Amino acid sequence: MANHYKNIVVAVDGSKEAEYAFRKSIEFAKRYEGSIVNIVNVLDNRSFGTYDHSIIDQTQQQSKELIRWLQGTSRG
Repeated sequence: MANHYKNIVVAVDGSKEAEYAFRKSIEFAKRYEGSIVNIVNVLDNRSFGTYDHSIIDQTQQQSKELIRWLQGTSRG
């Protein structure tokens, strides 16, 4: 029985290792037509407790930009 993956989840955090994992997930998805790559970027806001909201907002914006960039590179 051949394996077929419908959903592939890859976690990203902006690191080189995460970019490598992302690119590998795209390669893997191309082998299995119809597969969907789900990009996950989790922010640990527990460390933001003593900071003002501008740092949290900035981190969330950077996360959104990372996801948009990764989505753009997967189409190219």
